[in-house]
Amino acid sequence: MSRPGLIAILTLLLTAGCGSSAAPTASTNANAITGAASCPTAQQQDLTFTGDLTGHLQCATSTPACGQARNLLANGVSVDLDFRLGAKAIQFLIAFGHGDPGSYPAGTLGDESSSSLDGATLDGDGHWQTPVQAGTMTVAKHDKQGASGSIDITLKLAPKSAHVSGTWQCIGAATD
Repeated sequence: MSRPGLIAILTLLLTAGCGSSAAPTASTNANAITGAASCPTAQQQDLTFTGDLTGHLQCATSTPACGQARNLLANGVSVDLDFRLGAKAIQFLIAFGHGDPGSYPAGTLGDESSSSLDGATLDGDGHWQTPVQAGTMTVAKHDKQGASGSIDITLKLAPKSAHVSGTWQCIGAATD
């Protein structure tokens, strides 16, 4: 075979191979957790979602500032983590109403006397919440620079459920 013929065949094969597959399209998975592309180390999370919510959150879409949780006398702390669930803006609240540091059973947050001081909610695609005996929540550190800890919990939005595990942190003082 002549050199020009060989070049023509190779060009045809390479062009056909490249053109045979469709270009990847961006798809938005409605139950996929996504956050910011990057953030400072002091703001990084390590939370994995499985079940009806999936994904890994490393950076929230806004600064994860510490807040004051329900029981002011017990030095409680809360953290709001903003991220995306598919195309929707989501807020994930982790709240500790007990004194810290320590590990606590997660329960349902609310204003009723039977409500737990420690639990989590996720809003923006319905109201997901920790049910009674939803797992364990831990505050490892809490001072004027911020707070950090871990969670191993279940969130429910009947009939859906999601498991969330990993470490969290927030910055700033939530105490006087």
